[in-house]
Amino acid sequence: MSEHFSNKEVEEKYKAIISPARCPNCEGDAISVTVKAMKGSMMIRCFSCSYSDVIMWIEKQVLDALKNAKIFNQIWKEGQSIEITLH
Repeated sequence: MSEHFSNKEVEEKYKAIISPARCPNCEGDAISVTVKAMKGSMMIRCFSCSYSDVIMWIEKQVLDALKNAKIFNQIWKEGQSIEITLH
């Protein structure tokens, strides 16, 4: 049964897009997280007031990814979005 799905299909289902954003609560620096499998619903994590509506297991993986200096710079200095695979 597991052979029915290709690795690409499984990986695509669990990808998250992380982008710079503004907090809806305090207008501080935040990130938005969009998970493809959740039909594009956007979640926000603020670094100023700690507002977060990101699901805990996703938030942990996002924050772990932001510990990487290259990824952090892409988001904050260059204003780019990045894509990570959730597991």
